[in-house]
Amino acid sequence: MTHDDAIPFFDDDTADAEPIERPPCIIYCGKDGRYEAIVDEDDYAYLMQWRWNYKISSSKHSHRVYARRGGGRGNGGKGDVCPTILMRVEILNRAEGPKPYEGATGDHKNCNTLDNRRENLRWASRNVQNGNQKRWKKRGKK
Repeated sequence: MTHDDAIPFFDDDTADAEPIERPPCIIYCGKDGRYEAIVDEDDYAYLMQWRWNYKISSSKHSHRVYARRGGGRGNGGKGDVCPTILMRVEILNRAEGPKPYEGATGDHKNCNTLDNRRENLRWASRNVQNGNQKRWKKRGKK
């Protein structure tokens, strides 16, 4: 069975069995597959048409890893650069359409930057995202 099959599976062969929640799909990022991005089954086949890499964003208080594609040199000549597209933005564009307002960016509700399931993503302002960073700092001090 492939990931694009949307048939629920059951815990036994009876017709009235309750469907079991499927585990999330994993996309390995980078040549070495060092980081695992979690995505919904509905997005898995669509996202697998590209090779995904990762970006490490480090600061004094945190170390975050983001799934991305592009950002390297294109097939053209000197100065030809492919745009970087973050996995969360690709999923949000597909699920909810383009940014609802200028300045909105993709945000991970649970602060796990590799959890790219639709339920964990939203368009958010910089203020909302700064609030998330405060939550991150508190979690790190526990």
